[in-house]
Amino acid sequence: MTIFKSFKYALGLCALALVGCTSTGSSNFKEMSSAYREVVEQYSNDNILLNIVRVSQNMPMSFLDIPSVVGSGAVTQNANLSAQTFTNAPASVPGFFSAANTANDSSSITAGIGLSVNNSFSFTQSSLDNSSFMTSFYKEIPLDVLDFKGTERLRPKTIDYMLLIDTVQGITSDRQTVLKVENDPLSANYDHFQEVFKILMELGLRVEKSTTKTPIGPAIEASKIGPSSFGDAIIDGVGKGVFSIDEVTKGNVKYFQASKIESASRLCINKYRSQEIFGGLLSPKNYCANSERLPKSEEHFGDYLSWLKKEYPNANNIELSFKIRSTGNVFDFLGNILIAQTLNPNKQVLVFPSHKDVDTNLAAYNKPTPLLKIYRNDSSVPAATKVTYKGVTYSIAANDDSHSKLVMEYISTLLTFAKVPGSIPPSPAVIVR
Repeated sequence: MTIFKSFKYALGLCALALVGCTSTGSSNFKEMSSAYREVVEQYSNDNILLNIVRVSQNMPMSFLDIPSVVGSGAVTQNANLSAQTFTNAPASVPGFFSAANTANDSSSITAGIGLSVNNSFSFTQSSLDNSSFMTSFYKEIPLDVLDFKGTERLRPKTIDYMLLIDTVQGITSDRQTVLKVENDPLSANYDHFQEVFKILMELGLRVEKSTTKTPIGPAIEASKIGPSSFGDAIIDGVGKGVFSIDEVTKGNVKYFQASKIESASRLCINKYRSQEIFGGLLSPKNYCANSERLPKSEEHFGDYLSWLKKEYPNANNIELSFKIRSTGNVFDFLGNILIAQTLNPNKQVLVFPSHKDVDTNLAAYNKPTPLLKIYRNDSSVPAATKVTYKGVTYSIAANDDSHSKLVMEYISTLLTFAKVPGSIPPSPAVIVR
């Protein structure tokens, strides 16, 4: 009877142990998933930094992607009970639950438990070195992306504009170029560009969308309109917002005109701020159609204005022109920033505060701050991401006086835009386990 009680006791302990081990297995799965997410995040960040470094050394860029992830797992549990008879049985045996019989036969019941957890992840790794990706990668970035906000909604727009604007030109009405500055820290006139850029931000530089209607065919008199006057394609396009049919009046006769709707984006400046600082020097073609009246500017650009009038005394009606980079050109720019930081003396690309930027009191946005800062062989700085290339370790700090992490976040967004259909092979050849 004593052995039977011991059997029940051991069986109960075994059941409790298995329940506990099952929850431990679930925890293992959760921890492994979290660890995998961290690896993928680091994989993406390292890829960006590594290609900035490659560009700085005039080496070709190369991008990889993880298009698919497969996870599998199994939990195997087992338990066993056995009766043993021996002389002078110990009170317990390490690794087992033991209930000793107090009778003289020196018998005992031992319960053994086992648990095995098998879980694994496999992911495919694809090269983006193909024509679909490269065509998009080196295509000029649409202006709409300039005002795109991702996870960092308070990112100063000066960062976006600094990354994406390649050159600024000023052309007079008689086609004379009175201004041409390049956004390149290695160019001889980079200080000139930064001065122009500060002025543009103070002028409220922004992207404005406009809609134009282009007439399609002649207007049709209202009294002559029939079911098929405009065709099925135009009628269908009206519902999609591609075409419009508008009522027009010529004399006393009512007509209907079919038009194609086209949307366009352009960079423009605030009309009133421009007139306040430059008078009538800049062409009205630069003005935003919806220019709000602003408080008087706290900035003073008298020195620059005097220089411009001295260099180009006959300049007037200046129209601004902008060249926008591709995602590939953005990497070229960041590579040049890294080169500039290694010069003696080194040069920093600074983002200056703007009263027309974001509504925030964050101190980091109210003083000149480096756009990107990359450390070389500096283990004293806690790194957000770090790569080693040709024996040199490059890192971006987890927290310093730069906008580096914001730049990384935006570059990640630009790369996502460049991954058009067809850029990631459907059946990658490399599987990493």
